[in-house]
Amino acid sequence: MGLSLSSCGLAQAPDSIGRHGVSSDRTSSDRTSSDSTQAAAPCPSTALDSSICASHPGALKGITILLDAGHGGEQLGAHFDSVQEKHVNLAVAGKLKTRLEAMGATVYMTRVRDDDISLSARVKESIRLKPDIFVSVHSNANFKHNIDGIETYYYSSRSRELASTLLSSVAGGLKEKANWVEQERLFVVHHNVVPSVLVEIGYLSNLRTRALLITDDYQERAAEAIAVGIFNYFSRDNAARGCNLSRAQIAGIESAMKKAEAQRNRHFRPQHKKIRRH
Repeated sequence: MGLSLSSCGLAQAPDSIGRHGVSSDRTSSDRTSSDSTQAAAPCPSTALDSSICASHPGALKGITILLDAGHGGEQLGAHFDSVQEKHVNLAVAGKLKTRLEAMGATVYMTRVRDDDISLSARVKESIRLKPDIFVSVHSNANFKHNIDGIETYYYSSRSRELASTLLSSVAGGLKEKANWVEQERLFVVHHNVVPSVLVEIGYLSNLRTRALLITDDYQERAAEAIAVGIFNYFSRDNAARGCNLSRAQIAGIESAMKKAEAQRNRHFRPQHKKIRRH
C-alpha cells in the first residue's frame, strides 16, 4: 500500500537546530537504549496534524529502526557561514524519531547530543541491536556551490530498495532534484549487517539550500519526507529487514571494519568533511 506524500511546511517544533550542543559522557549504548520507545506515542502537537504519523498511527508497530545523525563533537561535517552540518543532521534525526515512534516503531539513535561518536561505534551499535533498518542522516557539500539536490547511498544489495525509496520520497517531499542512488563504500553502510542507507538531505555549500536547511520548517519537512519513505518501504511485500548473516559472517565484517577504521584514522582530519566533486 505504498504511500506518496509530499512534505508540507509545518509550524515550529521545540527541538530546532542549535539546541543540541550539550555533550555527554554516557556510552553509545546508554544513549540509544535510554532514548528508545517501546510503544507508539501520539504526534506531540497539532503542528503534526498533517503528518504521516497522524494519518497512519501504529503503521510501523513491530519495526525497529536505528537512526544515525552524522558527525558530532569535533566532527563538524560540512560547515559554511558558521552553519555546521552536525547540528542540522541531529535536528532532523530527532524530528524523524518523533514521527517514527508515533507510527509505532521502536527507534534508537547513535547520538542524541553533540557527541563525538566514532564510525565504528555507530556500526557496532547496529550490530548489537540488529534493527530492521539503519538510516544515517547527512547534509552534503561540493566545491561547486551551485550544485544541489538529494542523494542516497547504500552498499549491500539488500539496501538498494530502501535507498531508492528514500531518494524518491525525500526529493519529492522537499521538491528538490533527485540526483542519484549510488553504491558506495561509505563506512556506516559498507560495514553494516542490516539494510542501511545514508541520506544526503541537501547541500550546505549551496546558498539557497543552506538557508533552508537551518530553518525549523525545512528540517520538519525533511524529517517528514524520510518518514514517508520508511513507511512506503515497509508497505511493500518482502521488504528486506534485519540481519540475515551468520555469526561467522558478522565476525568477518567486524574484523574488516577494525582494519578499515585503523587505516582511516591515519588520514582523517576531524574538522573536515570530504567534499564531493561532480
